[in-house]
Amino acid sequence: MPNKLQKGYTLLELTFVIIIISLLISAIYSGYGLIQNTKLKSIITDSKYFINAVNLFEQTYGSLPGDFPIASNVWGANCDSTPSNCNGDGDGITRFTASSTTQNEALRAWQHLALAGLIKGKYNGVSTVAVFNLDQYNSPVSNYNKSAFWSFYYNYPYNPPDYEGQFIQLVNFYGQNIITPNDAYTIDAKIDDGLPRNGLVWAEGSLCTNSTTPPTYNLGELNQYCWIKFVFRK
Repeated sequence: MPNKLQKGYTLLELTFVIIIISLLISAIYSGYGLIQNTKLKSIITDSKYFINAVNLFEQTYGSLPGDFPIASNVWGANCDSTPSNCNGDGDGITRFTASSTTQNEALRAWQHLALAGLIKGKYNGVSTVAVFNLDQYNSPVSNYNKSAFWSFYYNYPYNPPDYEGQFIQLVNFYGQNIITPNDAYTIDAKIDDGLPRNGLVWAEGSLCTNSTTPPTYNLGELNQYCWIKFVFRK
């Protein structure tokens, strides 16, 4: 009889252990989901923050940040001791210039926005490597992933599915993929049309999209094969 009781208690204890483990696993997955959703929301929040700043800058100065042709008249040596380095060409496009570390509108844009008090941070507008349109010291770091940075770029004029117009994008330092197709789709569907090469939210990268017409997200791929773009001028 004692042996039977002992056996019964052991089975009951095992049942409780299994239940507790199941609850812990469920809590871990639930917690991960909440963390991931918060991180995705941070991308949306950051993109709106920067695009609002771009719009306010243009309303105030009549030019896009980085492209502002008289920036040196406004900020002087606080922008650059050489006026031509600080000034954009005023053609209406914030351009990336691969040949220069000091005259790159895509990097000067962050400096102009910060000098205007429209974004947080301090940026000197100079790239450590000429071929990059972002810099780990002079581009805003993403709240989504500390190895990811925001940058300005353009493929002009806006013409889906080929050209995005002017946009800010979230990539890592070497311009590589940072987000899964599923997560990119979640963001796109939430604030735009859910299509990777149309509207105001675009995505690109190896295995990020399907070769359909129109292109769609490759939702079966779980690896980080996308970088994501937010159009601010068509």
